[in-house]
Parts: sequence; structure tokens; C-alpha cells
Amino acid sequence: MASSTTNTSSWNRKVLSLQCKARGVPSPQITLYKPGGQPITAGVSPISGGSQLQVTTTQDAGDYGQYKCRASNLLGSVERLIYVNQWFAPGPPIVTVSNIEASSIKVNWAPPSSNGGSPVIDCKVEVDPAKPGAVNNTMMRSFIGPPSLPVLKPGDNTTTSEEITLEWSKPDENGGAIQAYIVYFLVTFPDGQKTDWTETANITDLSVLSYTFKGMKPGRTYSILVTAYNHTTTDNYAVKRQREKSGFFSRVPRAQQQIIMPSKDKEKNLVSFHEFREVFAHVNTFGRYQKALFLGCNGIILAFALQYGSLLFSFGTPRFHCADNNSTCEPNKCCNNCTTYAFDGPFISIVNEWSLLCDRRYIAAIVQSMFFAGQLVGSSCCGMVSDAFGRKRTMLLSSGLFASFSLGASFANGYILLGFLEFMVGFFLVSALLSEFTYVIELSATKRRTMIGSVVEIFWPVCLLLHTLIAFLVHEWRNLLLAVSIPGFVFVCFWRYIPESPRWLVTRGRLDEAQAVLNRFGSSNPIDQQALRGLIESIRESQIETERKAKRYTLIDLYRTPKMRKWALVMGFNWFTVQFSDMGFMLFLSVLPGSVYVNQAIPYATQVVLIPIVWVLMQKFGRRPIHVTVLLVPGVMFLVLMAIPEGYPMLSAGLALTSKSILNIAWLTIYLIGSEVFPTTIRSTALGMCSTFQRCGALVAGYVSMLSQLPGLSIYLPVTIYGLFAIAAGVLFAIFIPETLHATLAQTIEEAETRQDSYALICCAKPASADVITSPVETEANSSV
Repeated sequence: MASSTTNTSSWNRKVLSLQCKARGVPSPQITLYKPGGQPITAGVSPISGGSQLQVTTTQDAGDYGQYKCRASNLLGSVERLIYVNQWFAPGPPIVTVSNIEASSIKVNWAPPSSNGGSPVIDCKVEVDPAKPGAVNNTMMRSFIGPPSLPVLKPGDNTTTSEEITLEWSKPDENGGAIQAYIVYFLVTFPDGQKTDWTETANITDLSVLSYTFKGMKPGRTYSILVTAYNHTTTDNYAVKRQREKSGFFSRVPRAQQQIIMPSKDKEKNLVSFHEFREVFAHVNTFGRYQKALFLGCNGIILAFALQYGSLLFSFGTPRFHCADNNSTCEPNKCCNNCTTYAFDGPFISIVNEWSLLCDRRYIAAIVQSMFFAGQLVGSSCCGMVSDAFGRKRTMLLSSGLFASFSLGASFANGYILLGFLEFMVGFFLVSALLSEFTYVIELSATKRRTMIGSVVEIFWPVCLLLHTLIAFLVHEWRNLLLAVSIPGFVFVCFWRYIPESPRWLVTRGRLDEAQAVLNRFGSSNPIDQQALRGLIESIRESQIETERKAKRYTLIDLYRTPKMRKWALVMGFNWFTVQFSDMGFMLFLSVLPGSVYVNQAIPYATQVVLIPIVWVLMQKFGRRPIHVTVLLVPGVMFLVLMAIPEGYPMLSAGLALTSKSILNIAWLTIYLIGSEVFPTTIRSTALGMCSTFQRCGALVAGYVSMLSQLPGLSIYLPVTIYGLFAIAAGVLFAIFIPETLHATLAQTIEEAETRQDSYALICCAKPASADVITSPVETEANSSV
């Protein structure tokens, strides 16, 4: 272990250098943390054997305290603490004057009452020669520094107006020469929450000693602070110095409300931004009413799942054989010398009705792809529709519309009309699907969202199992489309019982409706209606301010920087592969040995069992190893299928179904990792990009599956393609995507680009012991004060 100095001192505008060194096998990753616990990315540079942090400390107390240096590798982690003390400029010495003579004067002083944290090592005496003339008994001293506080003149004790005029007098000490008067304000809401100090005026005309503050709202306390500014003053120093030393007037624009005279203590715990999650301090995070809405709204997943499941039984190819006499054509194969084909069932699709085999098979593939083309277009605009018209309205109207088009598809008399109707089904289905997922996620507090997302994933295989049963009972594709349209209409009937998302209502300024919905959430204690109202008003104001200042990110920003570009391409390819392999495999289930209904049910039943197990494994071992496993294992098993002799059809079917069961788990991992790896400022854009890749994978899958019917080719060709894509996606993910378990989510692209990512394996989410040594070294010398 290298020795190091663990404590040091710093002051305003001083460059502080902290070094952290470590050794271990494998080489440890070093991370520095601020006293508040936030990881440090800016100012960190590599040095031999470790990292060095250079930061210019300010007067902010957050720059001082206990810094932490952590070194970690696969075997564990070790931490070393560095305590940074804050020094200030010493106070003024106590001066006395005696022995005044015509040509001399004696000046005495005592040490200052405060040395600022470091012993005073030097005193400097400066003499400003007076003009020739008489000498009196007064010594003139000049103060150079921040000016004193302007004196606010008291006004009326009450106000009912939305504006107020403040007047003040010049400060007693100008510290040299005043350059401007700066006016700040602070708002205190009815629930006691406060904003931060905000500058509202910078007056450079020194003859103006008044200011009219406008835009006050009833029920809130407005604290006004007037400061004087000169060349020695910084904004933070002015506010802190004058706030700590002086009072200020606070007025509430309400009838008969008295002026509040604040204490001279420093303001603490100021809140500058309010988020919707704060309402869950007043209402249940996931109470009985929210659970009922959650279960009820997830019932619409049945309507979604039935539409997806119908792709196989309505548009897929049943088993068939050549009906010509003395034909040697293999079952489920197109041959050049065969003129007539007969279908063996067990279902009747558009392929039967319109003879879409062999050279006409592409028509069925186009009809299937129109469904996903509609989703591709719908996913690009449904978010804007949901934000504009509400989650409830978009979800329910879209459900009714896709059910209507699905019903119309059951009566289509040609594949052109059917393709158009399937496009509209896909368009409105994805709109309803995304709105429903957003709605159920917004019902609860943030800490519940991971659990909710996992439970939603269980609904899908359960509903797909139910679809398999329906398809077993309803063999004809028109009747099947008619049956799967019913749940969409049933869901619309619950319009009056489903409230709008309170989060969306707040964003649209409909605060009364939002409060009414939040009251339905209930609470273990009586809800303070006044505090809740004040909070949601503050949330709305914070949203407006954030929208005004927020930078708008586009898809181009996702590809501007190296790390974002790499993550976007790899994640997009993974989303493409998961949908491509999953959908392609489902489309040729009918050609596998055994019952197509049993083959359809096995992977979904297995998925129901595996989801909670995989979730526990991800919490213990991380996201990366699980996701890579559920891609590589099916990919390798797809390739192994080619080595199985033709005399073992059930073995081939068992291996294929096992691969499909494992691959289904990728839906859980890919959504979770996608929501964690990208920075907050561009996360929605990134997920939208990934969703586009996903729809493209579904579009291509139908055409690849069709290759198995071409003369001279077999089912092994599409299986090989699916396997190679799965392996490539898993390998790229393992190389380029970092672990996100226990990682702090990046807020900005800049933060994500500069921070160190972890690619290490996590063992049971607990660091093990290891010979990893950290040696923070501080090299600073004391300076004269």
C-alpha cells in the first residue's frame, strides 16, 4: 500500500489536487466521490497507478468535507477517505491609535477574533500619505470589500395586489464603489416548501433606489432581498453574506395577511425543483385503488396478445403436401414438378383460401409485414398523440379502433384490402399498447416501477397461452379474427371507470382533476388537501420552468459522441435481433414435428415460470450476464439443430422449443437494460430508436421464414440465420454495453461520456474481499493568508 496524506485544507478559488492510487489483480477501477456521495467525472485524469482529481474549490460548503476514493475489481472493493477542511480569510485586526504627533503616529492592533482556520502568519501595513495641511486627531480608514446591505424601507403590512414596490437607501459602506443593485426573490408555498433564491433585477443606474416586483400569486409568501454589488462581490457571496447578516421583508398577496419578518438565521433546505413523485408523500404509493386499475388496465394485454398470436394461425402456412400421383416431393416443400398441393391443417389461414403457396407465398408475407409496418408508423406518432390528448383517451380510443379494423379484416375479400386493414390494426394497436404501459407505470411511485414492469411481462405469456386455446377451438382464420376482436370492444366499455393519469393532468394544467384522482389513491392518514394542492401547483410551475430551460435533444444527438453512438448501434441491433428471431421462430412453428398448439404453448408456459427466476438472477448477478446468456444459448442451440440426424424429429423439436423458451426471456432483459443504460436527457429518444429497430426485425422475419419452402432449401436455412444473429447480438452486447446494476443513471450525455463504466461480473450484488489497495495522495502546501 502506498502511503498518503488523508486530510488537507482548501479555500475559495484554490486548485485542489487529490490523487488516488491502487494496485490489484486484475487492475482495479478507481472512482472518486464528492462529500455528498455523488461520483465525480469532471476533472479526473489518469496517472500512473491511479487517478488524479483537480478541482477549484469555491465558497460552497459542498466542496468541503469527506471525499471518498473507491478501487474495485472482480473480487471486491476498498475505500479510502480524504477530509478537506475549509479555510476562510481572517477577520480584521482590532486597531487602536495613540501618540499622535506632527510627524508620527502609533498604531496598535490585536489578532483578529477569527483566523479563518489557519494561523495568521503575516500582517501588512499600508500608508496613504495625507495631503499637506493641518493634522487632527482622526485617522481616516478605507474599507475595500463587499458593500454592506442596502436598508429596505418598510411598506404596507398587507397587500391584495399581484405586485409590490420596494424602496431602499444606500448602504452605509460601499466597499469601494457600488456598481449595481441586484434584487433576489424566494417563494414559500402553503405546504412550507421553498424555491431557491432567484435573481429578478440587476439595476446599474445607481440613482434608482426602488423596484416593482410583479406576478405574485395568492397564498404564497414572497421574500425579497436587495443586495449591493461591487468589483469584489460574487453573486453567491453577496446572497450568503447579506442573507446571514440581515433580515428581509416577506409579503403575502392575500387580504389581511401580515408581513412576515424572517429571522437572521441562514435559510436551509431550499427546494428549487418539484417532481411529481413528491405527491406520494401524501397518498399511497401503490394502494388498493391503484392495484385495481393496474390489474384492470393490464386486461387489455389480452387483446394485444390475441392479435400477435393470430399472425401464425391467420396468415401462417399450414402443413401441406404435393397431391400429384407418384410425387416424390417432401412434405411442406414446394417442388418444380408438382402442380397441385393439399393442406393437412390443423388450421385454415389465408394461405388455404387464396392458395398462397410457393411462388405466391410472398403475398402472405406481405400481409403479415403490413401489421408490423403499421406498428412502425404508429410508434413514431402515438407518443405525441398520447401527450396531447391524454393516456386514457388514446388508450381506449385506440383499443376500439384496432378492434374495429380487426373485425373488418375478418370480412376482407382480397389480400390487398386485408393488408390495408392489418396495417391499421398494427397502427392503433401499438398506440394503445404504449399508452397503456405508460398509464400503468404512472400510477405508482418510482420505486414500484421496476416491479410493475416485471409483472406486466408475465401478463403477456399468460394471454398468449389463452390465445393458443382459442386457436385450438377456432380453426378458421375469419372466425379467429372475429373472436380476437371482442376484447378490444369490451375494454372500451370501462371508459367511465378508468380515470385519466394524474401525472398527465398536471402537465396540462388540469390541477383540480389531478387532485381528485390523487384523492382516490387514498392514504393511511387523512390527506392534507391544502398541502396537496400547493404541491401540485409547485410541480406544475417546476415543469413549466424546466420546459423553458430544457435543451431539446434529437436522434442526431444520439450519434454525435463515441460512446452514445456505440451504445445506440449495439442496442438497436439487439432489439432488432430479439424481435427478428422471436417472430421468425413463431412463424414456422407449424412445420415442426408434433402438435402446433402444443409447440406454441410450451415456450409461453416456460416463460411464465422463468420470469421471476430470471428477475432474481438479474438482481444478484447483474443484467449483462443474463442478457448475454439468453441470446448466446438459443443462438448456439439453433446451430446445433443442423447436426441432429433426420431420424430424430422429436429431438429437433425439443431443442427448438427450448431455444424459443429461453429467447423469450430476452424481452424482459432488453427493456430493462434499455431504460437504464442511456442518459435521462435522451432516454426517450433512444428507446424510440430501439423500438424502430424492433419493428424492422418483425418486418424482415416473415420473409426469412418463407425461405424454408423454396426448392432446394430447408428449414435449417432460416434457423441458421436466426442463430447467427442471436450469437452476434450477444457477443456485441458483452463487449460494448456496461453493467447497469447498482450503477447511477447518467443524467446527461456529457456525464455518460466521461464517467468510467463497469464491465465486471457482479457476484450476488455484494463486493467480496480482495487485496485491492487505494492510496489517495494529497500534495498541497500552506499559503500565506
